[in-house]
Amino acid sequence: MPEKSLATSARNYPRIPPEQGGIQVNYCKSPVCSNYGIAAGQTAERRPGGTNPYTLDASRKGVSICICNDCGEMFPLKSNLGIAEEIERMANYLAPAAAVFCRTDDCPNHTNRVPIGTVGAYASFGKTTIGNPRWRCNVCSKTFSQNTKATARQREHHKNKTIFRLLSTTTS
Repeated sequence: MPEKSLATSARNYPRIPPEQGGIQVNYCKSPVCSNYGIAAGQTAERRPGGTNPYTLDASRKGVSICICNDCGEMFPLKSNLGIAEEIERMANYLAPAAAVFCRTDDCPNHTNRVPIGTVGAYASFGKTTIGNPRWRCNVCSKTFSQNTKATARQREHHKNKTIFRLLSTTTS
């Protein structure tokens, strides 16, 4: 079987990033345009007359852009997957915390997965250097800590908001 050329195989890949987790940010942003909110990946079947609402322009260095055929609005293509992953990462602190229990393998509190809220199973044993609570198991007398700060290992967590805004807006 003959191998496909690069030009033929490139046509098989989608040039517009597909929707990820209900997120599609590649559409005309002009509220007065008839293409407002119509995703660039949606083709002619959404439009009366069967015309494509956008033109893809990849001639600029390193940036593919879409041009709205109605109003002329130009917008760079953004990765919906990257935005979905960033939203998930930023909202991760809202997820319920996993049960914390003794980490010593041969301890009954570990094998029975007795959580730290169980009366008489653990004693509070101060805090770690970054402020997380430390516990001592009343069965095996080993200490362990509970990691509660989502940004404990991040050195510049104050930049999260700026990074997300740059990912989701039309800055280059």
